[in-house]
Amino acid sequence: MRGSSYKWRPRADVTRHSGSTIQLNMDFFESPPTSIGTVLTAESNLKTNQNGFPKEHRIGIVGVIVLACILLLQALAVPTAVAIFVGLGGGAIAFFATRFSHRCSYVGEKGIVEYSLVGSRTHRPKIVRELRFADARNLFTTVTHTHYNFIYIGTSYSYRWTRPDGKNLLVISGGHMRRHAKPKDENLWHFLNSAENSWSNYCLQQINEQLDRQGYVEFTIPSGNPRFVRVGPGFMEFVMRKGDPHRIAVTDMKNITLHSGYFRFSHRDAGWWGKGNFSFTYSGISNAKLFLLCLDQLAGISWS
Repeated sequence: MRGSSYKWRPRADVTRHSGSTIQLNMDFFESPPTSIGTVLTAESNLKTNQNGFPKEHRIGIVGVIVLACILLLQALAVPTAVAIFVGLGGGAIAFFATRFSHRCSYVGEKGIVEYSLVGSRTHRPKIVRELRFADARNLFTTVTHTHYNFIYIGTSYSYRWTRPDGKNLLVISGGHMRRHAKPKDENLWHFLNSAENSWSNYCLQQINEQLDRQGYVEFTIPSGNPRFVRVGPGFMEFVMRKGDPHRIAVTDMKNITLHSGYFRFSHRDAGWWGKGNFSFTYSGISNAKLFLLCLDQLAGISWS
């Protein structure tokens, strides 16, 4: 098809990051690197019949918009200087909106990558972000629903992979406007959610080895107290900042809750604010999705 790049074509079992079927006219203008392993999901906002506006056409569109804005505002008795300022602003927005700028991304078994193609199909794609799971140690996820006067106004999210030394390796943030539903297929959240799922599967082998070696799986809470949470068969262990561990059998627990982004675990003999109460945020614990999996599979704790 005219204009198509087609550097890469998906296998039949590869889906979009959202899980939906890849459209036939999606143009993957750059191939994924072998370093991310077998591709699981992919996305591209470039279509096979998209070639962008020639520069002279974009300039013409801008000229029409600028002139139309100025004439309309002057007809409304807006001062000429203001009308020109608004017209130029509208023209700048139009010039930016009509530029040729597209992205494609891949989630593999061993990493993720995203490319951009700007200006023209003949230009060379550039890597926007790339992550090899082997270079990372932990993933921290944050989701915030914002309200103003009790009215929902948006959701923001952040996914942060860290190095073995605790420093940031890759941070990706975004947002959407759906409080009780998943965002549209094109939203960046789906790329990150797919990446988290792949990362969790990648870490499972290390978790199984740790469980065989130590008898538990350890999760880090860098800014919390407890500092570490360990999950083993039928028990949890909370290691405080001073280094003292508190192991509690699941059968001796009460008030096991996850509410508004906070975990809370309490010994059955603990007072409301006394010893035996342990709490921390979902966003504060490393590899939260794996933590939930270990709670379910090892400790028998789950939430519907």
